[in-house]
Amino acid sequence: MIKIITAFRKHVVKDNCQPNDFEIIRPLENTISPGSLKCFLPLVCLYLTVKLITILTIYKIVTIGSLTFSASALIMPVWFFIGDVISEIYGYRTMKYVIWCVLFAQFIFAAICWTAIQLPSPTTFHHQEAYLHVLGSLPRVVFSSFVAIFLGAFVNSYLLSKWKIMMKGKFFVARSFASTSIGEFIFTITAYSLEFFGKTPLQQIFSLFIISYAVKILINIFSGFPAYLITRYIKNVEGNEYIDHHLELNPFTLSR
Repeated sequence: MIKIITAFRKHVVKDNCQPNDFEIIRPLENTISPGSLKCFLPLVCLYLTVKLITILTIYKIVTIGSLTFSASALIMPVWFFIGDVISEIYGYRTMKYVIWCVLFAQFIFAAICWTAIQLPSPTTFHHQEAYLHVLGSLPRVVFSSFVAIFLGAFVNSYLLSKWKIMMKGKFFVARSFASTSIGEFIFTITAYSLEFFGKTPLQQIFSLFIISYAVKILINIFSGFPAYLITRYIKNVEGNEYIDHHLELNPFTLSR
């Protein structure tokens, strides 16, 4: 987490940073003070927490009325929602670091859980099968999530930031809805294909994808305005708003 803040400050306050590469709107100071990052860590922690929840709920199938879909479909829009807030306020470059930290945390989470499950249990413990049933597929889920995030989350953040430049920082609700819809489509079709293929009939996978994606879009419609209010509030608290110029979609180039 310290590396994220250090990298964030380096991109903002570095003396030789080109003005056309990074723009600070409504600056209160010429440098980034600790007070201007007080919302950053809580947002990143919440972003990671929500992502780990989606990993544990991907195989939980729920039925609401006549609709059957994965429980993670109710949670995933919140993850994209938080990602849009971070991208909008702190910029695409910073968001790249955050996404990579989430990917790394996922692997740690899955590795520790899977290792703990494989350890021998006493004969008096009768819930080993339940642990295997719920958490035994974590390596596959995390791998699928890694690929889906790599394709969907980076695209979402990139589009949101790119359109912010084109629209001069305006129309956050429209930009967020459009970029999230595209990012979630890529994420959902990738994750469901990798996670359910070979375990669930193709027709059922397709049905889960269509209904889950429709649920996500519906949630996105109603979350747009609250996202705008939260983003506006945090911008006022932080005192700065950042626009990255000359963006590069490549997630491996963390310098721009």
